[in-house]
Amino acid sequence: MLVTVVIPSYQQGRYLRAAIDSVLAQDYEPLEVLVLDGGSTDESVSVLESYGDRIWWHSGPDGGQCDAIHRGFERARGDIISWLNSDDYLLPGAIRRAVDALEANPAVGLVYGESTMRDDEGRDHPHSMPTIDFDLWRLVNLGDYIVQPGTFFRRDAYFESGGLDQDLNWALDWDLWIRMAGRRAFLRLDERLGVSRLHDETKTATGAVKRQKEIDRVLRQHGAPWHAPSRLLHKVAGQIHRLFPLKAPLAAANLQKEMPTGLGRLTGAPLRFAERRLRRWMDRRQGMWPDGHVGRHARLWVPSPGAVDRVRLFGSNLALEGQTLSVRSRSGGEAAIDLRSGEPFELSISGEFPAGPIELELRCSKSTRLDAPSDEAARHLGAHVGVRRVGVHLSGAIAGKAS
Repeated sequence: MLVTVVIPSYQQGRYLRAAIDSVLAQDYEPLEVLVLDGGSTDESVSVLESYGDRIWWHSGPDGGQCDAIHRGFERARGDIISWLNSDDYLLPGAIRRAVDALEANPAVGLVYGESTMRDDEGRDHPHSMPTIDFDLWRLVNLGDYIVQPGTFFRRDAYFESGGLDQDLNWALDWDLWIRMAGRRAFLRLDERLGVSRLHDETKTATGAVKRQKEIDRVLRQHGAPWHAPSRLLHKVAGQIHRLFPLKAPLAAANLQKEMPTGLGRLTGAPLRFAERRLRRWMDRRQGMWPDGHVGRHARLWVPSPGAVDRVRLFGSNLALEGQTLSVRSRSGGEAAIDLRSGEPFELSISGEFPAGPIELELRCSKSTRLDAPSDEAARHLGAHVGVRRVGVHLSGAIAGKAS
């Protein structure tokens, strides 16, 4: 499959060559590189001219980053597309790994991998949100754990979702992931695919309070309540950025470095303790653990292409007598089942589910703490769970059966 990489750029001549070279050096063909420059007056044009016909490029005034990327995607001929900001770059083998994953998983609309955050001197920064296996509820209500330089997606999935919102400046990728994930499955690759540079001129570094307000508005539109960790954390981050001009991701260690020496030493331990408790609270909020176990109250958002009339959940009960599992959808469907100890179950909800995420809430009447080594994820979080490994099938006139 042809892969198209769109590179938007403006006044980033010092980084532009590294970005383009990282794409052209990939061990994959066929490959199309489109560079849309916003009319830079630095060395960008001379850099672009040096590539001859190896790339397509245009330099001239545009409507900003969103506009450049979207116009690039409209021109793109690739079945698989991605964009790479001109101050970021791909790691060797990234495109081949992404294409292999998409070819092996036809139902998947987007794949993403690990990405490294580095400063101009090549030093790594920790992620503000660790990359995790895909979960739509977590993406909306906890945080954006998909780092953009490590993403590749199908062209039809992009346009099906409506494309990038031209009114957004900071949350444009997060908003796009949420809309695409409402219709198509996403897949995480446990490999490093890209590098995101952190420097003083990035939009993330300069957005401060305006960035937090835009993110809050986007999350509200996608159904995150005011008390969702994603919204609360960005409101707190906005206030912190008023006091400390952080250039690195917001974390206890980075915040401590920005404080006066005496204050940093005094607040270091409390900040680290608060960060651990905060992450623990965020993980507990969802109720669905990485190993597939379900807590007493869990939230599950499922991608839906539309025309779905039945949602079937399947899993197995833990060794709990008198267990009852109930499920409710935001569109109004409800169902409940009494479970036998240790046995598998199926539970169906019927209704008319529109295109977009099907939002389900699961409740178990009983739960138990798991301490077995096989349940490491749940044990590490001190989780009480009721049932295990819940999966979902959708059926309908168009959806057929999709996992």
